[in-house]
Amino acid sequence: MAAKLRALIAAFLACSAGCAENHSVSAKDYPRGCTSSGDCVAVYEGVIDCCEDGCPNAAIHGSALQQYTKDFAQSVPMCNPPPSCPAQHCQSGRAACISGLCTFEATDSGVD
Repeated sequence: MAAKLRALIAAFLACSAGCAENHSVSAKDYPRGCTSSGDCVAVYEGVIDCCEDGCPNAAIHGSALQQYTKDFAQSVPMCNPPPSCPAQHCQSGRAACISGLCTFEATDSGVD
């Protein structure tokens, strides 16, 4: 019984360290205005999992990249034990300034 209780407490503590937090990033939370494509950088937007994956699928202004990187790192959940992470197949693309807004332009489907 004591071993079962210890396991439940450990599971609770592991989850409380990461389950209730926001594990996502959104490009709309960062400056995206631009005058040229050189102003923009490609970033991942969406839910962040234990594998810290995330293919670029959005774009933000380069001046916000340091804050985005910090926010991304703080949003990665703590997973114990760490999972086995599969290889990723990201679509090709680039950050572009379109109508004054940093945008991600996909150039292929990402299928090998």
